[in-house]
Amino acid sequence: MKTFSTILAVTLTVTLAVACKSGGTSSEASPAAVPVAGCNDIAVAAPASSNGDMFEIRVIADNVNPDGSRTVRAFPCAEVCSSQIDVTVKDGVIIEVVFTGGCPGNTTGVANLVKGMTVKEAVARMDGIDCGGRGTSCPDQLTRVLKLFL
Repeated sequence: MKTFSTILAVTLTVTLAVACKSGGTSSEASPAAVPVAGCNDIAVAAPASSNGDMFEIRVIADNVNPDGSRTVRAFPCAEVCSSQIDVTVKDGVIIEVVFTGGCPGNTTGVANLVKGMTVKEAVARMDGIDCGGRGTSCPDQLTRVLKLFL
């Protein structure tokens, strides 16, 4: 375990909590999390949402494209390795999924597997998948974005 002697001054109106990404080796942090100096597996993250769901995604963009498709960009919770998920859907079918960060093989694989699948089918297959006891996973966070299309 690493020992830190770091003072953090935070001028936010929310209470911050320290979240440790156990086993993490990525130097990327979620935009909702700020890395602690000298450590790539500790981050200061915003607390659970107002509804008490600590795994809730944060939507940062929701746009209808000229071709009639809809693209949602969201930040997943701090418990997963990916830092952003972009999803494009048209007529209930997934056109594209792009993960930023995370395990490249897994996130690319999931994105390719769901392409062309209906939103309902993808949610049914991935909702609730857990990654290493975190209570959620990149596929589970994807289902939270996909549920916005239902």
